[in-house]
Amino acid sequence: MNLTRILTGGLLIISCVLQAQSYSVAEGSTMQILGTSNLHDWGTEVTEINGTAQFETQDDGTLEINSAQLTIPVLSIKSDKGKKMDKLTYEALETEKFETISFELTSADVATKDGATVATVSGNLTVHGVLQSITFDAVAGENNTWSGSVPLKMTDFGMDPPKALLGALKTGDDIQIEFNLIFK
Repeated sequence: MNLTRILTGGLLIISCVLQAQSYSVAEGSTMQILGTSNLHDWGTEVTEINGTAQFETQDDGTLEINSAQLTIPVLSIKSDKGKKMDKLTYEALETEKFETISFELTSADVATKDGATVATVSGNLTVHGVLQSITFDAVAGENNTWSGSVPLKMTDFGMDPPKALLGALKTGDDIQIEFNLIFK
């Protein structure tokens, strides 16, 4: 009888450990920052994304996101428009003072919407030394991928939208962060 209880307890513990898993952001993950200006739309690519997440499958098969955090080195943001655009980005983000952008999950509500697994994610985003609470949707894909889009305003983070060409080129305040994160 005691052996049965010990084996049952051991199996329950192993089952709980197997259900909650920690993951890291994997190679192949992508993130873009998109915006507008009075002359043309622009975009930059984030070339380094660091982070972890913990997902847990409940007994009923539902998914919970217990934790997630991301860190982006500001100098990993690169434009296909060249070094001039990178310089404007780094000046606006004041890279000498603020070397990273970070996100820390505060809550996630995972549900099925139109046949897709969608997490309504809330968390704290720190950009340019300013912390803001944000909420956005992330859609689950195959092989532990999550994708989505987050609208932001530069001025909400204490940043002046960049200008160039003696003020003739003015970027818009609104930006869009598009991401496709792979967790392994």
